[in-house]
Amino acid sequence: MPSRKLREEVPWDEIKFAWEKGLLWGISVGTKNTFQKEDQERWLEMLESSNTEERDILLSPLQPELNPDLLVVALRMLKVATYHDLFRFARGTWNGQDGADKWKACAEQSLERVRIRSLRPGCAEVKLKEVESGASKLDLFNYEAFTFSFLQRVNGETFQCLGSIAESMYHFTEQCPVHVSVCYDLIQKAIQSGDIVPLSNGYDGRDSRLRVTLASNRDPQIRVLWRERSGASSNGDERVPEDHVHNQRRIREVPLDSLVPTAASHQAAECQQTYGGSFVRGLCKNWMRNSCHWGDECKYVHLQETPRNGCPLPDGLAEACAISDAELKDALWKNMKKGHLRTPLLELLDSLRKKRDDQEIFQMLQDEIRKENLVLLVAASSAEKAYYWQNEVLQHVASAIHDSEVCVLVSPVLRKPPASLMECLMAHCRQELLSPSYLHLRRVCFSCFALRIQSDGITKLAKYVGYFVNRPDHTKQKSSWKVCCHGIKFQNKWAPSYNIAQRKQDMESFIGSSFRVAHNDIGM
Repeated sequence: MPSRKLREEVPWDEIKFAWEKGLLWGISVGTKNTFQKEDQERWLEMLESSNTEERDILLSPLQPELNPDLLVVALRMLKVATYHDLFRFARGTWNGQDGADKWKACAEQSLERVRIRSLRPGCAEVKLKEVESGASKLDLFNYEAFTFSFLQRVNGETFQCLGSIAESMYHFTEQCPVHVSVCYDLIQKAIQSGDIVPLSNGYDGRDSRLRVTLASNRDPQIRVLWRERSGASSNGDERVPEDHVHNQRRIREVPLDSLVPTAASHQAAECQQTYGGSFVRGLCKNWMRNSCHWGDECKYVHLQETPRNGCPLPDGLAEACAISDAELKDALWKNMKKGHLRTPLLELLDSLRKKRDDQEIFQMLQDEIRKENLVLLVAASSAEKAYYWQNEVLQHVASAIHDSEVCVLVSPVLRKPPASLMECLMAHCRQELLSPSYLHLRRVCFSCFALRIQSDGITKLAKYVGYFVNRPDHTKQKSSWKVCCHGIKFQNKWAPSYNIAQRKQDMESFIGSSFRVAHNDIGM
């Protein structure tokens, strides 16, 4: 509690007595000349003599006993925290000396009030149950201007610790728009961007002081996060020893003329020019793969000279499809990108007759069938006729075009999924009003292309081309996972009719319409 508010309820002499007896712990807050740690014993005396409203002291009990109530109080401030986050928060707020192991034991004894979620082996996350049910995740970038407007006020000031800056932001801002726990997150992002510099050398953790250092110039440039994974930096220099928290070598300042305009770069440049600082932005992974669907509304940075190693739609098809005839391959793939995974034989003949006669076309198709490079499906008015022509067409593909009650559908055999396959599958789902679930996509790939693809393969293919995966209720049943794309919605889910007579009538109508349309196109 700020000392000025505490003095309204408790006599000042009692506060000074508790401070002198070592019963209170304090954090210096303010916007100018905040109290330093070396003068901590004289803080109340200095505050009383200064009589200024630009600085204050937050008072709290010194080292309260660790119990479930104290854990709940800390989580109400932090919302979500690991055991080490709780330890650091308690040390800064109450000078608590209980280690992370004791906070873990306390959380395990309070399962009726908190929820524990494992992040990875050796690390767990704790959150309040009631907070989890009603809290919504905030976008910190919406409060970027608010953060740097405060940091501009305190530019050049040295603070005791991270909590000192966060609490100063909350208590010295009129009608602060966020909770005090969000102020901690905002200050942490400003530290990551390099606008708040730790005074420690990265090895001595005892010096927790921080200094606000905004840029004095207004150069049109923003900070971009580079994720270096190699042992050396990108310019060939040896990597210097880095702090495990503040890794400044990952931050690059990029001029605006090297960027493709996006919502992220515009917001960052405006904040940088107005206040002298901005949050660090990340590179768009989908842009590097040449498949970002957000365009100028993307929340990440697009560099003009980014080495985009993703393949465009036609690339990868030569290795995936074994069809030797280029015209046949292009005709099938052009139809597949429209969502027609299987192409009617008459329509395929029409597209190939521009440069060769029917005899050459049938000979080429027969060769591809013999090499097992094509998948043929015969649709007929009866099961007997379909079974007969399914065997007949493999021997004499030309004979099937003369029967008006038969429609032969052709699709390529794929050895592995090319990059453009996902676009074809999504177009097929949109056209047929199907849900792009993993189970359906796997069945379609095997039925149309004789391609056996596992769920992990669908995930990698979807992410590679810029789509994302929707896991309903975070289920681990991958058959119910769905591939989604920004800007594309699937409103209906088709299901086959149980009316056998209706299904037979629909099949006859489909075969007749396909035959008539193909012959009309040929006649024209």
